Amino acid sequence: MKTTLVLSFFAVTAALFGAQTLPEQLEPRLPRKIAVGKKPALTMVKDGKVNFEIVVPADAAPSVKFAGNEAAELLGKAFGAKLKVQQKASGKCPAVILGSP
Repeated sequence: MKTTLVLSFFAVTAALFGAQTLPEQLEPRLPRKIAVGKKPALTMVKDGKVNFEIVVPADAAPSVKFAGNEAAELLGKAFGAKLKVQQKASGKCPAVILGSP
């Protein structure tokens, strides 16, 4: 009964207001394809060794710290390596910095 009522509500709303299409200005103006050379300029991961660090400053908002920990966990699983979140970039490798350094 509730499902029928909710579906009826959406059907009536759609009929009253009509389905609107996106205006042309929201369509992408630039192509979403980037051509990269045959040899990468920077190797971020090779043979399970990660060549970058995730940096979240100590004074970052809790949401940024959470995002850094999630990124480290998920990227670590994807690359088969353990990633630690740093509070400051070491300067020895590229850094993915979340928040303001």
